[in-house]
Order: sequence, then structure tokens, then C-alpha cells
Amino acid sequence: MKKLLLLAFSIIPFFCFSQGSLSQAAAQQYTVINDNAFIDRDDLRIFNLFEKFYQETLNSDKGEMSAKTVDEIKTIMADNNFPNRNLLEILLMYQDQLRLMAERNEKPNSSFQILTTDVLATQSEKIYGKVPVLIQIYKGETFMVAYMDDKAQSIFKEILVTNTDCIPARVYNCILTKDKAEKKRLLDALKKERPNHWMVKQFLK
Repeated sequence: MKKLLLLAFSIIPFFCFSQGSLSQAAAQQYTVINDNAFIDRDDLRIFNLFEKFYQETLNSDKGEMSAKTVDEIKTIMADNNFPNRNLLEILLMYQDQLRLMAERNEKPNSSFQILTTDVLATQSEKIYGKVPVLIQIYKGETFMVAYMDDKAQSIFKEILVTNTDCIPARVYNCILTKDKAEKKRLLDALKKERPNHWMVKQFLK
């Protein structure tokens, strides 16, 4: 997790659930958040923030969130009446829970991850009529955690139809491709075009 992103977690409530009750507790909390949210379908600021989040932390070579974006997150989270804030709050809770689980060396909880990415995708679709690339990527990653590789690869391929230079989707598609010749072609292209991208370095050695 990038250091600048961690700064944003200090401004949201701390939630700690046991592995057994995690999905149920999270579902209840998400319902409360969404039921009390101020929704404005014409306000695209959260959608655009998710795009910045994606570009800075996932699609850029360094994978670092800018201080400006962190400040924007803090400003939004400090305003309970900010339109569509529920999406950001759930996303930050999700990220924080994953961080805590990693720190404790706990196994991934696929049911919690599927639940959360489903909620984020459904709420995004209701508000904007589309799902941010960031959430689509997280959804694909969740299916990988759940060993549902066919579903995961389907999502990444769908992303690449409209976002041809989405490096996370290209990396994961390469990893999940079974055909050796095709995998080599995808791998060679990534190493040639984006050799300095953090995911290429970390996952495609």
C-alpha cells in the first residue's frame, strides 16, 4: 500500500471485524452508508476522483498517489453531505480492511472482497450508469483471489476493449492466459512498452 494513500485512512472511522463475521458486518455497514448517502447523479467528482486514483496508483509507472489527491480525499471525507461520498467511504474501508489483514498475515477473505466490489459496482452503476475502471480492476482481482480465473480474465479483457493501455488489466490478462505462445506475446509487449511499470516489475519477472 502506498504511503500517501495510508494518510487518507486516518480520517475515516476504524472498523475491525473478525474473519468469521467480516462479510456480514461489512454488508450491514455498507447498507447504512448507502441508505444515508446524498446522491447526485449529475455530480461526477467522485467518479473523476476514482479515475485519478486509478491513473496514479495503478496505471502510472511509480504507482504513487499524489499529495493533491490525498488532500482531495481528506476534504471529501470531512464533509458528510458531499454528493456520492458513500462510494469513497466504502472504498477506503475496503482498502483499510485489506491492509489490516495483510499486516496480520491473514488469508484473503474472498467473500468479503466479492461483497464489497459488488456493492461498489452496483452503486456506481445506479449513480453514474457505469462502473469506474478502478472498481472493475478490483473486481477482477477479487475473482483471482477466489480462484475464479475465467471470470477474472473476462473482466480484464472487457476493460481492455475500451482502455487498451490499462496496464493492470494487461498484466493480469497475461498472467491468466493459458496459451504459452499468446502469454509470451503479451509478456514481450508489456516488457517492451512499459518496462518500468511497477506491476510489470513485480509480477512479470
